[in-house]
Amino acid sequence: GRLTLTLTRAATTAAGGKHATGKKRTTRLGGTSFAIPPKGTKLVKVQLSKSARTEFAHSKTLKVEVTITTQASGHSAASKTYGLTLHAPKSAGGHS
Repeated sequence: GRLTLTLTRAATTAAGGKHATGKKRTTRLGGTSFAIPPKGTKLVKVQLSKSARTEFAHSKTLKVEVTITTQASGHSAASKTYGLTLHAPKSAGGHS
């Protein structure tokens, strides 16, 4: 299967940073491939892209979409999309 993290935000214009009406900008934050045996489960870790890490530097939470695409042998591919919120890890030792 395949797992993809994306972030969709309102697009901004180059001058002044105002939101453009009706336009959206989608950023791919990371993705990975995985294999799970029938009736099995697996923890899938995703390495965040540089743009995702930059977003975390500005905001401690990101609302993202996770798209999971699976395909069992002999069957057509199936996709499912979930919305979730990612939280930046708290710093060790309580320092900001």
